[in-house]
Amino acid sequence: MSPRIELQANHEAARQIGPWLVEALAELKAPQAARTGELELALHELAINIVDHAYDETTDPTASYTIELSIEDSELLACFCDRGQPFVDDRPAGDGEPTVGGYGLIIVEQLAASVRYERAGDQNRWTLVFSP
Repeated sequence: MSPRIELQANHEAARQIGPWLVEALAELKAPQAARTGELELALHELAINIVDHAYDETTDPTASYTIELSIEDSELLACFCDRGQPFVDDRPAGDGEPTVGGYGLIIVEQLAASVRYERAGDQNRWTLVFSP
């Protein structure tokens, strides 16, 4: 069974990602464990984006999201799932830097080998892939 965590959609709950990640990487015997710091940063940045953009924690204090880790062909997959608002990529096209916010996804994209997003029914699904 793949390590999985469900977190409330708020900033404080995102602090649980680090300790959970250390245990999950050990359980999976993931070669990426040597890069725990950068993995935690990527997962945390995406989690905060979910909290800030998919949900409004002031109106839905029961909102949550899940993170599940797995290994496929030696790559580490981190799959996020939430039932918040659909993602709209409104970042500037090309090389334009965000003026306010928008750096979280840039950080995630720089740390992960690939980032995929899909909307399936009422769920947002993000998959981050980390090479060994």
